[in-house]
Amino acid sequence: MRRTRNSGDSAEMLRARRVFLDRGHYAPLAAQISRTVEGHLRQTLTSAPRRHIGDGRGTADILDSGCGEGYYLEQLQAHLAACMPNMQCRLWGLDSSREAARLTARRCRAAMVVVADCKDALPFSTGSLDVLIAIFAPRNPAEFARVLAPGGLLLIVVPDHDHLAELRDHVHLLSIEENKLQHVLDSLTGLFTAFDVRALKLALDLSPDDLSHLVTMSPSHRHQPERSPSGLRSPEQYQVTASFQIVTCLRVASDA
Repeated sequence: MRRTRNSGDSAEMLRARRVFLDRGHYAPLAAQISRTVEGHLRQTLTSAPRRHIGDGRGTADILDSGCGEGYYLEQLQAHLAACMPNMQCRLWGLDSSREAARLTARRCRAAMVVVADCKDALPFSTGSLDVLIAIFAPRNPAEFARVLAPGGLLLIVVPDHDHLAELRDHVHLLSIEENKLQHVLDSLTGLFTAFDVRALKLALDLSPDDLSHLVTMSPSHRHQPERSPSGLRSPEQYQVTASFQIVTCLRVASDA
């Protein structure tokens, strides 16, 4: 596999994300992702499993594209192990950051992790994956469609227009792309079908440390690290709304 230049999130961003996520602030999002993947796998098993291993159990290959430091992949692994113990899941993580890949590999030891940029050709054979998730990560719809088997699940999470709105009043953050959700849906047309879009809002009560980690882990820190929210440190708690759109769809049988 061709080696990828070291890109993606910095070690500082990844460390901040690990601390923030490990405190459970986005746990409801991780749970929703895991339940959605579980539901898809159960439906696949009860219809026509694509593959079986020797003892008759179903198998599934799952990729977290843009896996970051591995939080969502680890949560998914734990959920599937508890709820579908007879399902053999091969978990894959992919990120353009070598540091992210190292953190994911240490955190989710059952997963196989590769360093690659999803904007390029993905290092997976055509139709080899059953599920692909992309959580706040770059997207490559054509490659996602290529590596997913017909009927495979694609799950994408993007921030909604009001994500962290309260925080934006105090700290400079990159703006949310106008009509972002529609642009995502348009990019998938012809490659995927059976679209479902679900909004999820979380009311967060954040300490100053939480707030600092949240800003440091965001794309804004990559572009303007000097805009760190050090000035916001105080004894207060901050009420912030995290707002997401969860898009799920299925790979069509053939390219339109």
